[in-house]
Amino acid sequence: MNRQSIAARVPLAAEPGISTGGLFFGSTPGSRSVRNGTYFLIPLGLILFLSSIASSVAADPSAQASPPTREGHRIRFGSVIANPATRTVSFPASLNMTNGLVEYAVVTDYGKTHESLLITTALPMDVQSALLLLRARPSGTNGLSSADAATLTIPAGSGLRANVVWLSGSGAPTTVPLSQLFALISGGANGAITGSLRTGPWLFNGSMVTPEGFGAHFDGSIIALIHDPIAILNNPGPDRDDDEVHVPAVDRLPPLGTAVTVELVVEPPVAEKEAPRAP
Repeated sequence: MNRQSIAARVPLAAEPGISTGGLFFGSTPGSRSVRNGTYFLIPLGLILFLSSIASSVAADPSAQASPPTREGHRIRFGSVIANPATRTVSFPASLNMTNGLVEYAVVTDYGKTHESLLITTALPMDVQSALLLLRARPSGTNGLSSADAATLTIPAGSGLRANVVWLSGSGAPTTVPLSQLFALISGGANGAITGSLRTGPWLFNGSMVTPEGFGAHFDGSIIALIHDPIAILNNPGPDRDDDEVHVPAVDRLPPLGTAVTVELVVEPPVAEKEAPRAP
C-alpha cells in the first residue's frame, strides 16, 4: 500500500473553514478552493501511520483500518466517527464491569475484557486513524517514559478529553467524563476508597508498531488506566504505576451491559496554516 493509493482512496467534503493540512482524499481539486471547504485534506500523520502498517496488513488483512466514508460533514472509519466541526471521535461501547479491580477503561471485545470497564467492537486502527485525521499528535512511547508520573507533562496536541454518553431511563442523554467513572482504593480489591481518578486530559501516545504490526490491534487495548505503551491512550496520573488501585465508581455507573458512546475530544492544533488556493 503506497501513499498515493492511500491519498486517493475516497473523496471527502470538509467542514466549511476547516483546514487540516496534508494531502487530498480524492482526485485533483477542481475550480473551487480548499479554503472554501471543497476537499478534505489528509494530515501527514495519518498517511505515515497507514504506510507504517502496510507490511502487517499484507501478512494479516484484518490488521488494517476500515475504508473511510463520508456521512454529511462527518467521516466514518467502520464504527468510529470523526467530526471535524466538534473535533470529536466517537465509537460505541458497553458497560462491562461494575465491581472488582480494573486496569483498562476501554478494550475491544477480544481484548483484556476481564479487567476493563468498557468493551467495544470498534477497531483500534479505526480509532487511531480518526484521531490522526483530526490532527491529534501521538506522543509515542517517549510520552510514557517519565520516571516520576506525577510530573508527566502532556505534549501539545497529545491531550484528549474523554467522555462517556448513555441514555437514561427517560431517554435523555447522560454525559460523564470518563475519569469520573473510576475510584481509587488501597489494600487490594476489597480495600477502602481513597479518592478519584485525576481530572484532565488523557495522553494520546498512539500505541506502537511492533514486528507483528500495530500493537493495539493485536492486544485490543484502547484506553489504559495502568502504564501500557500498547494502548492508544494512557492515564497520565501517578496511579498508573499501580495495578491494584482502580475500581469502577459504582454510584456513577449505568446498569451492567448498558450501551454507551465513548467520545474523545481533540484539542485544536497549536498553529493552523492557511491552505493554499487551488489553481
